[in-house]
Amino acid sequence: LTSKLLLLFAISFCNELSKLASEINCDPEDLLAMMYSESGLTPNIGGSGKATGLIQFLDVAAETVGTTCDALVKMSATEQLKYIEKLFKITKGNGYAGLSADAKVDAGTLYAMNFLPAKSSNEILCSKGDSAYNANSALDIDGDGHITKSDLANRIEQKKKEMYADFGVSYSG
Repeated sequence: LTSKLLLLFAISFCNELSKLASEINCDPEDLLAMMYSESGLTPNIGGSGKATGLIQFLDVAAETVGTTCDALVKMSATEQLKYIEKLFKITKGNGYAGLSADAKVDAGTLYAMNFLPAKSSNEILCSKGDSAYNANSALDIDGDGHITKSDLANRIEQKKKEMYADFGVSYSG
């Protein structure tokens, strides 16, 4: 791709990401860092039977928003954003996150809404010995045997620093 085309793609993606963040009332940098944590911002990662796309949709989540992992893996990053928006609106709207529709979504809750939506209103999302914990123990940032929204917020902050560094930009927090 030419530099001009890449720039147009980046602008389009960033514009749509900003709209999405506004719709779910979260910080766009938190949303981008969560995607960076999940997929390295690689939309075509995964596929059938695997976590897929920017936020690593599982099959059940993809079906909930009217698509499949096979379809998602063929979509651009910008195309995936409408399904990400649907998923977060469903999670927020059904009360899982314990938030009203217009409430601000903090970084830890945002990540929890993706990681374990049904538990995203809890501070402790899972504990050592749970299958979700065992498969994602790296998210236990403080090593206390629990994955919490605080751990996820810290993970987003770490990923922001890494993401900025990967793009060659200083991170000021």
